[in-house]
Amino acid sequence: MLGLGIDTGGTCTDAVIYDLDSRQILSHTKTRTTHADLTQCILQVMKDLPQDLLHKADFIALSTTLATNACVEGKGGRAKLVFIGLEPEEASRQAASYGLPPMEEIYCLPAHIPLDTAQITEPDWTQFRADLSVQFQNYDSVAITQLNARQNNGAFEKKAKEIIMEELGLPCITGYELFQEYNIYRRGASALLNARLIPVIQEFLSAIRTSLDQMDLNRPIVIVRSDGTMMSEAYACERPIETLLCGPAASIMGAMELCSEPNQVIIDMGGTTSDIALVKDGIPVRVTNGIQIGSWKTFVHGMFVDTFGLGGDSTICRDNNGVLSLDTVRSIPLCMLASIYPQVTEKIHKLNTDEVKHSKNLFEFYVLLKDISHSPLYTDREKQFCKALKDGPLLIREAAASIREDIYCFDIHRLESEGVVMKSALTPTDIMHIKGDFKGYDSTASQEAVSFLARNLKLTESDLCDQVYRMIRKKIFMNVLRILMKDSHPQQKDSLMEKLEFLYESAYQNACQEQTAFFSPDFKLNAVLVGIGAPVHVFLPEAAKMLGVKCYIPEFAPVANALGAVVGNISAEATIEIKQISSIGNADQYYFTGRPEYGFYDTLEEAEKAARQAAKQDASEKALRQGAADQLTVTFSSHEHSAMTNFGKMFLSYDVTASVIGHMQFSDSV
Repeated sequence: MLGLGIDTGGTCTDAVIYDLDSRQILSHTKTRTTHADLTQCILQVMKDLPQDLLHKADFIALSTTLATNACVEGKGGRAKLVFIGLEPEEASRQAASYGLPPMEEIYCLPAHIPLDTAQITEPDWTQFRADLSVQFQNYDSVAITQLNARQNNGAFEKKAKEIIMEELGLPCITGYELFQEYNIYRRGASALLNARLIPVIQEFLSAIRTSLDQMDLNRPIVIVRSDGTMMSEAYACERPIETLLCGPAASIMGAMELCSEPNQVIIDMGGTTSDIALVKDGIPVRVTNGIQIGSWKTFVHGMFVDTFGLGGDSTICRDNNGVLSLDTVRSIPLCMLASIYPQVTEKIHKLNTDEVKHSKNLFEFYVLLKDISHSPLYTDREKQFCKALKDGPLLIREAAASIREDIYCFDIHRLESEGVVMKSALTPTDIMHIKGDFKGYDSTASQEAVSFLARNLKLTESDLCDQVYRMIRKKIFMNVLRILMKDSHPQQKDSLMEKLEFLYESAYQNACQEQTAFFSPDFKLNAVLVGIGAPVHVFLPEAAKMLGVKCYIPEFAPVANALGAVVGNISAEATIEIKQISSIGNADQYYFTGRPEYGFYDTLEEAEKAARQAAKQDASEKALRQGAADQLTVTFSSHEHSAMTNFGKMFLSYDVTASVIGHMQFSDSV
């Protein structure tokens, strides 16, 4: 079976054709991501692959940063959140800390839902119907979350959904359907975010289908989930929140496919950021409480990924003291810009000829990405500036002059942050071209910029390039130590962990010395550093040497993310909570929380046996909805919750979890 894997990242879109039977990459390619129209870059990578192999692909596997970006940028559809059984005053105190909107965008439906099921009272459904026409206008979806939903299996959520769809015809997402954990705020954030992302993922998949139609590829689509497993196209449309951080998850899966070492520290270095993940005994480390993106706290189960600002397109700059540094902001490499606009090289060369010394990096350009000429959201000054860029990129001095400002007062931060314009500057990609470690563009423009900057910093050009390399290796070294310490001591407060940076700095300085210091901190790592991403081979070996560990960079490291999109499987979990009911003079009995149809059991052993079957059925049904084939592998785990009292240990509850794994079913997916 052949799979076509496509990963759309912030800088590049990658594609591979992978033979799952022989476990071989048959072809791969890479192109720049076209953010204004993703169809362009997706079509381009497909056209760059051998067409005979492309049309033999049995399925298309996707990973994307679209949902993550929409979450961070606050984009998506307009969704109303309903809390059932939660007091408005309580909600107003907690909502913001979970990323939830202001209370005027949240509807609280009164209900009494204690942990004692006998005392549950239903909401006033008549009043709820009356409120819909007033408080739910101008929304295109609704997210519903109930307090203590386990107590009645989310019955009030289901009823509210039924009423909303009957009265308003709006699509509804219920929090208990997504996640069964108790925290109502995390479930609320998860449900609301999922509702907002539905139009985002539908638009993306529509663009994918358009691209496939143009290539005459009528194939089933699967999408990587946050934990590296797969889901069907239909399931992704229902639960787009499951795609949060699926790009890094795909990279981890690809790295594990390319490296068989049981313990790995995976470093994925891209154009914009670098991601670090951990694999222990062949299993990737996962987050414990759910993924957090920006201020949004969710119950999405995903892999542990730590992201920091370092990539091939990081901006090389200097501070007010003239010290060279790496900014986390992404810029277009000068060598890349010059390949599109030859005048870029000429302008920087003239700058070197005319300008002896300057405190600003005068070789930086501004490039127009979006047309805002008809948008009412921007000022006349901003529109005038963008109009000046329509004929091509401008040097910073030319750009400032276009709106009659000098380069010291020149500020177009809003246009940059909203992706209307972008800076082109000196980047590690330029330095790699100069040093011959990366080839793809003519390095003349890069060399001219280095010449200008080196002269202003009183460095040789060679010293400047070497210094940039050292900064990158140091950043990798420091972040690996930081993440390993965080993983080893998860209970420590962030404030304490931040104070350890001096220790990492001392370890780094010692690693740079040819002779061992009289005293120095030493860290030991029982794992292999695995590097993926296009530029990683240049920097990781030296960083690994400084850490005293083995480094492995697979042959197909630049496209490991696209490979990871192909090799995943289906997984699903379901948990049954067992509780105890007892009264004086009567024998104890056990029951399943919120599942009265399963009745009562005289012993915990009987209840656990029945819970296994119920959990297996629930997990299997979930896996089949995700697109799994019938053959599923099932494993069980259990955990008892108890408390110590003056009378000894008191039983609280007993959880039985079924985990199922299976392969994707493609025959009925087209």
